[in-house]
Amino acid sequence: MPVGNPWPGSTRAERLANVLIVRFLHYLGIAMWLGGLIAGIVLIAGSNRRVEEVRAALLDAAGKLVSLIVGPGAIITVGTGVVWSMAITGGGSVEGRVAPLGLLMMSAFGFLGALVALFVTMPAASKLRKLLATAQDLDKSDAFEKLRKRVEIGSYASGVFAILSLFASVLSP
Repeated sequence: MPVGNPWPGSTRAERLANVLIVRFLHYLGIAMWLGGLIAGIVLIAGSNRRVEEVRAALLDAAGKLVSLIVGPGAIITVGTGVVWSMAITGGGSVEGRVAPLGLLMMSAFGFLGALVALFVTMPAASKLRKLLATAQDLDKSDAFEKLRKRVEIGSYASGVFAILSLFASVLSP
């Protein structure tokens, strides 16, 4: 398999089309992931000193946003990142070819950010939405405040990893 061709047997035009599709999906995933995180953080931060009904509505919207936008965006970004990395490195099948340090850092930070988004932020947002549906008094609930903080901190952490991944991409080819 030639260097940089994770699609053996395809023509140059087909490879270019595949790479462009992967890049588009990758950038779409990044926009969903980071845009959803930023919007979710704004909603959660805006819910701190509100009337209980407004607070519940803002937090429910943040929970939906994390579940429907951030999670799929992280999955799309990591999946297309793997394919794109294979295109850059030749699928790892070429002897003596090592992935550049920037690519490795970008992949590691992106993967860590996706793990935080998928296994910390999304479950906490889901539990928060369930609690919102059943809770009577949000201000007196310790579980509510813990979940709200977990979603907020998970969103910040996932966003920091995603941004570190973007900075590491400057070091990649």
